[in-house]
Amino acid sequence: MNSTKSVVYLKAVGKARALAPIAHSAPPVKGKKNNILYFRRLPVVYTTTTETGETTPDVVIVPVISGNSIRGIGRELLFNQTIKALDLDRNFSSIGLPESQSVYVAFLLAKGGHAPEKCKPINAKIGVYTKIRKAIPMLSLLGGVYMGHHFESGLLCGFMYPVLRETVKAGLIPWLAEDKAFEYESAEEILNCRSSNAEVTAQFDVVSIQRFAKTNNKHYDEIEDLVSEDRKAAASPSEDKDTETRKDSPLSIFGVEVLPPGIELAHSVGLQTEPDDVGCVLAYKAYLALLAERAHVGGMGARGFGSVALRYSIEDGGNTEELGPQHVGDYVAYCADHRDEIIDALKSIPGAFQHTFASKEPKEKNGGDRKRAGGKASHDADDAGEDTVS
Repeated sequence: MNSTKSVVYLKAVGKARALAPIAHSAPPVKGKKNNILYFRRLPVVYTTTTETGETTPDVVIVPVISGNSIRGIGRELLFNQTIKALDLDRNFSSIGLPESQSVYVAFLLAKGGHAPEKCKPINAKIGVYTKIRKAIPMLSLLGGVYMGHHFESGLLCGFMYPVLRETVKAGLIPWLAEDKAFEYESAEEILNCRSSNAEVTAQFDVVSIQRFAKTNNKHYDEIEDLVSEDRKAAASPSEDKDTETRKDSPLSIFGVEVLPPGIELAHSVGLQTEPDDVGCVLAYKAYLALLAERAHVGGMGARGFGSVALRYSIEDGGNTEELGPQHVGDYVAYCADHRDEIIDALKSIPGAFQHTFASKEPKEKNGGDRKRAGGKASHDADDAGEDTVS
């Protein structure tokens, strides 16, 4: 555990191996439509050494799993343990707040919160944020938004990278970094025993495009042809003479790029909090233990994708602590022991963090609340009034 007078920093390392294909689709490209979900990728800079001993930087595009997707999975798992320990339902209907308020407080923990349209927070004192945040371990760990009020997260959830020669060279694999090459005889052996990015991503087009038809599975050859055409169109957009035929087809066809089973993955998850925030540290360890217990990443889990063998460990002063069910039990026990304090803090959120709903007309980019009609500018009243909601 690294610490200063006011900050504690922990870092957990996750090791995973895919037991099933992993699907994690990239955001859609504007203006491009096809029936294939492509895997998310990021550029990675690594160095290569020439025959003369000179090192030069190079860039490769590697498949990754976003930290935010893993964060969301862990939030749901930790929320379920939290309400179990506090003996609450998912809407917090028994904490003594009107339903119109309790559901927003519950949503803050369950999904990270929500700020309705035109909702404007009324400034609250920093001390109030700190006190309530520290009283609720899950809020201290994951943060969130309540009616425009932002609670800082102590969790630093990174991308999950495949273990490849290029990602090892880039220093993205914690247990294979140069100063921790204890599993291999030499750095050269580390690099030689790993697949390259080109070898792994080549499998996307060879074995990893999954094809599904919602009806009429007899027409597999037709599905094969159409998916292949879609892939070609995505690589080189052009006019397609069969567009109308495809639109009227009784088949619903799509493909998804996946990482192949057997690939190794690495993940780093940090925590930055105050030294006396014991609940947050317990929540952090339980969060990682629950992720390892669930052992699924990416999407399309209902179709059998994303199963992994996953474990997390924390190195602190030369000691390694592997996270498991006992850490979930420690967190649940802490929440049960501090139930009254946590529920009082949850109950105080609507009163401590108030807001208004603006009812003004939106301002135009060229300044002023102007509406143009017939080439003339007319000015609306500057103050349309605001309704305060407690």
